[in-house]
Amino acid sequence: MKVHHLVAAAAAAIIVSTSAQALTYATSVFAERGTNSGGFGDRNDALNALGAPNAVRSGSGAGGFFSLGLGKWADFTFNGLTFNSQDGIVFEVTFGNVSNHPESANIFAFLAGDGAPGSNDNNLASFVGSVPNVDAQSGFLFNTTSEFDTIRIWDTTASSNNSKGFDVDAVGVVPLPAAAWLLLGVSGALVAAKRRAANKAAA
Repeated sequence: MKVHHLVAAAAAAIIVSTSAQALTYATSVFAERGTNSGGFGDRNDALNALGAPNAVRSGSGAGGFFSLGLGKWADFTFNGLTFNSQDGIVFEVTFGNVSNHPESANIFAFLAGDGAPGSNDNNLASFVGSVPNVDAQSGFLFNTTSEFDTIRIWDTTASSNNSKGFDVDAVGVVPLPAAAWLLLGVSGALVAAKRRAANKAAA
């Protein structure tokens, strides 16, 4: 098989495998509840924010998410996994006209052993951005630039909003981009092909 055929085959296999990859969703959570928390349904249960997005947004069964409460936070971890500069995503739930119920949160990504950030530590390397609820109804993608095993979502909603705070449906980490896997796979295929060609020539 020629080298370029080998590379093409490897690339095709990699594209198929990466297209089937799913987000890595949080498997555990530790939360500090804030003021004006609670409300209807089961929004007090932090476990609602684990796994894939599954909130029920209307009807008698509305719920399936976790309200942080004003000014407080929740730390999400991922079955003991550590990530390095991978993107994350957070899903929020707001009923009705979202623009009429503004809520927001700061996002941090850090290694648990390095010490937890404070709510105003926006200058720390672990601070990765802020998210308004209007941008997170279908998932808000954020970038990280360092190693982390914990994502903290910290409510920053104004206390005058008569809100229960930022409502978390799910938190996840995005797999490495397909392009990165493709580059790694193609490089490996080229190396293998060159080795086989060299071995054949030497035989």
